[in-house]
Amino acid sequence: MDTRELFEQALQDEPASGVDFDRAISEGRRTRRVRRLVTSGAAGLGVLVVLAGGLLASRGDSRALPPAAPPSTAPSATANVAPNAVLPEEFDPLISYVDFGWLPPGTTENRSVNARRSWVTVQAGPYGLGLYTKGVNAPTAADTTPGPTVRGVPSRWLDTSARGQGGMFALRWEYAPDRWASASASASELPTHMTAEEVKAVLVRMAETERIGAGQPIALPFVAPPTMLGLPVADVVVDHTPRLVNTDGRPQAWSVRVSYGSQGGSGQQVTVRAWPGAEIPKDQPPTATRTTVDGHPATVGYTESTKDDYVTVYGAEGMTTGVSVTGLGKGSSMTVLQGLRLLPAGW
Repeated sequence: MDTRELFEQALQDEPASGVDFDRAISEGRRTRRVRRLVTSGAAGLGVLVVLAGGLLASRGDSRALPPAAPPSTAPSATANVAPNAVLPEEFDPLISYVDFGWLPPGTTENRSVNARRSWVTVQAGPYGLGLYTKGVNAPTAADTTPGPTVRGVPSRWLDTSARGQGGMFALRWEYAPDRWASASASASELPTHMTAEEVKAVLVRMAETERIGAGQPIALPFVAPPTMLGLPVADVVVDHTPRLVNTDGRPQAWSVRVSYGSQGGSGQQVTVRAWPGAEIPKDQPPTATRTTVDGHPATVGYTESTKDDYVTVYGAEGMTTGVSVTGLGKGSSMTVLQGLRLLPAGW
């Protein structure tokens, strides 16, 4: 398997309309798959991971949406849906337009976000929220059943929402005309003592207190423009919130990724990622060459058969940073890298 194939495993194109968005949210498939690939030690993957050098640029303001409010007996007054006028017809993947207003006590503070032009999702432990642009992920009578009133409008449960039937729970409601939102939970990650009724009650409250609005820039480990080498940003993934520590006091692992590319399928793509640490993987693609960039160990290479150009830098600002560019020629990844302004580890 060459670097191109590994790269495509970790980075999928925008999902087709038949994708089960709610399951993707509740199970966090994309970020977990990337993490497994990164830690698997497969040949060339180290470069891709490193390659993951976080181009997740936040345009100079790397603040995330405010953290979820603590549990209360009533929905937060700030949890109202913002006027539809503040939400664009197409989302900016560098912006998160949704966040939790309430989460059950004891829910992990680990946070993930996945943003694209047609949807944005946030994840906290087993729970997820999704927001979709007009006409995306609309429920049908064939695959859903009526749910309770949410924010004054009817909602619908996925027919696979019961524990044991697909392993997830999901509720959808229309937050604006032909615009849908969802709350979901991965059954396999929920406490075993929770009944289906209790889980559904949690999702209803999440829906009632969900924060929807103009959004804020997604927190990223460096600053970069919304276009790269003429390609628009297409996908942003942040797996876990920075600055958090695990229960044993160690810094929490995190990963970020931004991919750039046109929807027309030109074959040109730019992807930047970042991971904490500076470990150089033992397995490298046969085209890789060891070098240094600004005094830091680095790997550069070009795969002629797939037109992939890449550079990976280990240890700059306490993280591994890399860029992979497809279809734009040798040296293009270094051009991207030189245009990035890294932020200190922890951002």
